Amino acid sequence: MRAESVKKKYFLEANAGTNYRHGGIGGVDIETVLRNNGFNAVRFAEGIFPFVQPLRWMQMQRFLRQLQEGDLLVALFPVYPRLYQRLLHLAAKKKINLVIILMDIDGLKNGDPQLLEKEIRFLQPFSQFIVHGETMAQWLQSKLPHAVCSLLGPFDFLAAKSMASRLPAPAINYAGNLLKSRFIYQLNQVDGVQFLLYGEGGEKAANNHQVIWKGVFQPHALPAIAEGSFGLVWDGDAIDRPAGVFGQYMQYIFHHKLSMYILAGLPVFINSQAGAADYVVREGLGWKIDAIQELPAKMAEIGPEAYQLAREKMAVVATQLNEGQHILHALRKFSS
Repeated sequence: MRAESVKKKYFLEANAGTNYRHGGIGGVDIETVLRNNGFNAVRFAEGIFPFVQPLRWMQMQRFLRQLQEGDLLVALFPVYPRLYQRLLHLAAKKKINLVIILMDIDGLKNGDPQLLEKEIRFLQPFSQFIVHGETMAQWLQSKLPHAVCSLLGPFDFLAAKSMASRLPAPAINYAGNLLKSRFIYQLNQVDGVQFLLYGEGGEKAANNHQVIWKGVFQPHALPAIAEGSFGLVWDGDAIDRPAGVFGQYMQYIFHHKLSMYILAGLPVFINSQAGAADYVVREGLGWKIDAIQELPAKMAEIGPEAYQLAREKMAVVATQLNEGQHILHALRKFSS
C-alpha cells in the first residue's frame, strides 16, 4: 500500500519587506507567523514589466501543478497582484483547502459601491474565510450565503509588550493613520482630558497642553513606548458619532490599534458600534462609549482596582498576540 502523501501548507506572500507605518503591519505579522509555523511562502519573480511576466506566468503554472488534493493555501485579501488573483481563481477549481483572510474590504472602507461589487464577485468562488469578528462574518454571509467563517479577533502583533506601570488618569492614547482620522481636530472640545496622538498627520491637530502630537514611530516599537492611561478605538469625522466612511467602516473591523493598546497595557474606550466593542467588553479589556464627550465622566467612574483588573486581562491576550496564536487558532477550523 502506498503511504499517503504529506499535505503541504502554503501562503501567498505579499507583505514581506514592506515597511508599513500603520494598517498593513497586520499582514506582515500574519505572514511571519505562517512562515514560522510550517507554511511555505509562495512568491513569484519580480522585475521590470512586461519582461518578467512570462517567467511569473510559468512559475504560477508550475505551482498550480504541484498543488495536491488536501493541501492548504492561505491568502490575504485584498489581493493586489493580478497574477495572485488569477492563481486563486484557478486554485479554487482544485480539491485543495483554500482559506481567504479578510484583512480589509476596500469597497466598504472607501464607500465605493462599484469597488465593493467587484470585491464580492472576486470572493464568490471561495467558501472558507477568516474574518475580524461576528459583524464582518454576518456581513459576508449576507453577500455570500455559502461562506464559512472563522473569527480572528484582535490581530496578532509580534512586538514587545510594555513593562510600564500605569494608573488611571485622564490621558488618552490615540495611534494610527491620523491623516484619515478627521475627528482629532475636534478633540480640543473635550474638557478635562489630555489626548496623546501617535502617527502621521497629528501635528496639525496638536493644541499645546490638551492635544499633543507625540510623533511617528515604527509600529513594532510603539507598544513599549506608548504613553497615557487609556487607549481609544474610534474613527471617522466626528467625536459624537461614527461619521463618514471610516466611521461607518468601524462597525465591521477590529482596528490594529486595539492590538497595540493590548500590548501596551492601555485599557480601551471603544465606540459602542465598533466591530470589536462586544469583544472588548466581554473580555474585560475596556468600556464602550457612544461619544468621545463621555470620556471625562466615564474615567471618573473607573477606580484603581477596575483599571488594574483590565490590565491583567490585557496581559493574557497580549501574550497570545505576541506569539501569533490568534491566526493559528482561526486556521484550525479549516485545517484540523
